[in-house]
Amino acid sequence: MKPPSVITGYRLPRYLYHFTNEKDYFLIRHQGQLQAANPRGADEMTGVFMVDLENLIKSWGKFNKDLFEFSNLRERLIHFASFKKGDPRPVVLRVPTKNLDRDELLIRSQKDIEDYSKMPPPKGYAMDMLNGRFEAAMKKLEEAMPEGLKGYKAKGLAHKYKRQDIAVEYIYPNDISLKQAGVERIGNGDSKRLDTWHGDIYVDSRRYFQELFKDTPEAKAFEKAKPKYFDW
Repeated sequence: MKPPSVITGYRLPRYLYHFTNEKDYFLIRHQGQLQAANPRGADEMTGVFMVDLENLIKSWGKFNKDLFEFSNLRERLIHFASFKKGDPRPVVLRVPTKNLDRDELLIRSQKDIEDYSKMPPPKGYAMDMLNGRFEAAMKKLEEAMPEGLKGYKAKGLAHKYKRQDIAVEYIYPNDISLKQAGVERIGNGDSKRLDTWHGDIYVDSRRYFQELFKDTPEAKAFEKAKPKYFDW
């Protein structure tokens, strides 16, 4: 029997969840894999980005004035996975962690991302961009990126994040084969109906995620979650 997979002081979740949309899911099925991507720009890292259900429920729903157009991180997650991609129909893929190379899995806090977004651009970046030296500009951004933004191999951090109730995401730097990893689409929610809830309070309500995860154990987790995790 294999020992439990451990990331820094507590067991890895049995599953991680990747949020996408109907249009991109069609391509994912066609390719047969979740491809490591760079979703936020040239200064970001490349990988498959996923969340832990317990952390998503407990730590992603807090009101955050620094997110500007979003009330909290859960709302932003749905936006980046679907609406920003031009398809408002959300899809969730469940990824068993037992089939991933655990040594490759990274973890980082959303706070590190927020702090980085507030930092001024590095010296010389604006001039490089102005003069069309885009590779040099991107290199300066990469060099200025804080260590935490690149993710950690989780030496003591996952336990710390869990204890401190910090929102985190997991990053797998390689492509993930749907068949070999046992990735599956879950939930039988009406994605078109979910579309009509965007921009309303329902986008972060318990009901929204219950609909998204309809007919799954995950839906029950949202049903049983304490009200404080959904109050702003």
